[in-house]
Amino acid sequence: MSAITPLGNGVDVHEMILQVDLSGCWLGKLKGDLDLDISLIDTIPLLHKPSGVQDLVDIDLNGNDPELVMERLRSMNDVEFVSSPGTSGSKLKLIVGTSSCLGCRALSSAEAFLLSAKVLDDGWVEWRVVHDKKEALGNLLKRLDGTGMKYRVLEEREFKNLDSLTKEQERVLKAALDMGYYNFPKDVGVRELALKLGVSTAYISYTLRSAQKKVIQLYLKR
Repeated sequence: MSAITPLGNGVDVHEMILQVDLSGCWLGKLKGDLDLDISLIDTIPLLHKPSGVQDLVDIDLNGNDPELVMERLRSMNDVEFVSSPGTSGSKLKLIVGTSSCLGCRALSSAEAFLLSAKVLDDGWVEWRVVHDKKEALGNLLKRLDGTGMKYRVLEEREFKNLDSLTKEQERVLKAALDMGYYNFPKDVGVRELALKLGVSTAYISYTLRSAQKKVIQLYLKR
């Protein structure tokens, strides 16, 4: 059995909200071409491309044809591949491999947890990231500086872990239990949970770890 790694022993969790100029990558270009609401769920390195990534995104089509979106993406020079896990109503989930997105590559290589990312009208992307070590957030900014990407930090703040579970922690923990994450062997992994709940794998890992810590603390206090 693997050990549960807590996010710190009652220490502050550090949060940063920043905006990064990704107008030149596929996220910004697609937002500029079509009236879409695009949320980045997760990003991982594309191993055979030094500056490439695979992005998992949730797109609100706003009346656009899904095939038109796919066609537009495939016409972009920096897009390596596009695949769709499926649609749900007006929502389209896509996995997009791109040969060059320095901002997302910096994020995927950093230690910080991505909680949310929204593509803005000007092609900039607003990230909300957290970590229990403030240096990890500083390292993310250093990586962005190294790429020459434009960015602006909107807010940095700290918040304490609360003694009781939040509603979101309860939601993620219950989904993990119901879907068999705690079975042996596991019925689902972090990625399947993230797809089901429409959030990033980093968000699932962060929320489960902090929730597990609280459950253990509450049990030991009885």
